[in-house]
Amino acid sequence: MHRVNGDDALDPLARERDLSTHLINLGWKHGAQQLVGYTYLHDDQDVASASTMTYGARWTGARLHEGNGFGWTLEAARQQDHADNPLSFSHAYWLLEPTFVARGVTYRAGWEHLGGNGVHALQTPLATLHAFNGWADKFTVTPAGGLEDRYLGAGGKFGRNAHAGKFNWAIAWHDYRADTGGHYGSEWDASFGFPVHGPLNGLVKLADYRSDGYARDTRKLWLQLEWVQ
Repeated sequence: MHRVNGDDALDPLARERDLSTHLINLGWKHGAQQLVGYTYLHDDQDVASASTMTYGARWTGARLHEGNGFGWTLEAARQQDHADNPLSFSHAYWLLEPTFVARGVTYRAGWEHLGGNGVHALQTPLATLHAFNGWADKFTVTPAGGLEDRYLGAGGKFGRNAHAGKFNWAIAWHDYRADTGGHYGSEWDASFGFPVHGPLNGLVKLADYRSDGYARDTRKLWLQLEWVQ
């Protein structure tokens, strides 16, 4: 598996890993509802302590009328040691995320729990972590004490005439806590996307993480151009 650090990373294990991983997903869909059960058998043959078995279920749905209404995501899982992992652990995961759509704006609240015992914590080695636990990227590896991410957010699209729906915005606030007690800090994230010319779009993103004894205060700014065919 090639990793995001690229082929020039000083640590060879940061460049790529030798994996024997099996992913099983079974889904059922009815109208706007979907139920998925999954099992991920992740055997890291370069770092045995990273081998895990994760199994769980995810339920999503919505009750909308003329584009407005409620939606939800409920997920629960458990992760434990797998294959040649020398450690012994079992961690819980859950996600509760209700949403409400009104006049083209989606509002959401969430509580995501990644269990930890102070020595080892639930990990998500195949995930695109930047999209979930804050754009400041402070939690690309779950701390040993686990992570509870409680968040609020909103976003939508707007524009008129030829630019209808081509402008988009999002804002979110995260409160980070340890599963075993303690506070990691909080973060604000915001983005604004806009058309530039033809298939060229622009994006401005901001992340502002304020530490409470974990890592350091961090602010990040992105200016991005994207060519969309």
